[in-house]
Amino acid sequence: LRGSRLSGNDNSGALFSAAPRSTIYDNEFSSNAFEGLYLAADTVQTLVSGNTAYTNVDAGFFIEDSSRTVVEYNTSYGNGFSGISAVNTQELSIAGNRVFANASHGILLNNTSSSTLSANEAFNQGSIGIYLANGSSSNTLVGNHSYANNYGMYLASGALNVMAGGGGGYRRDGVAAADATDSLAFNSPSFSSVARMSSG
Repeated sequence: LRGSRLSGNDNSGALFSAAPRSTIYDNEFSSNAFEGLYLAADTVQTLVSGNTAYTNVDAGFFIEDSSRTVVEYNTSYGNGFSGISAVNTQELSIAGNRVFANASHGILLNNTSSSTLSANEAFNQGSIGIYLANGSSSNTLVGNHSYANNYGMYLASGALNVMAGGGGGYRRDGVAAADATDSLAFNSPSFSSVARMSSG
């Protein structure tokens, strides 16, 4: 899918299901009743690059039950839930994206593991810039810049996540953790010191 404008649909702007090794490049997804782009079950080894998603009712980009997908250099803003959401996924690369002014979160990983987030910019979200939730574990976050959100980054009920570099300003907390076991945060202006977070 390339060079398309998908707007005002009663469901998602575009839905890919059981469509491995797809390329989704230079498209615009806006004002759709659900997600801008929805990658459903078994859409593995897919490239999502250079797209823009805005003012969709739910997430700008939503990836579910997928693995080894690359989401890079996209812009997502003004969506009713999040800029980018990944649920029940693994081995993703989410890199170089710019997400802002979404109602809840910039980038959400929900039960997602063994993935890398790098060089993303997340700002002016209603709640959390980068949120690892519901058992998201063994993920690496490097050089992300999350600022002017209620929380810059929030880890909830996961383990063995590593965060390094990046940082920025924030309205409430730079990094917060709840039930995040053996996660490591270091070398970021948002952190007052090297912190090994282990609760429970």
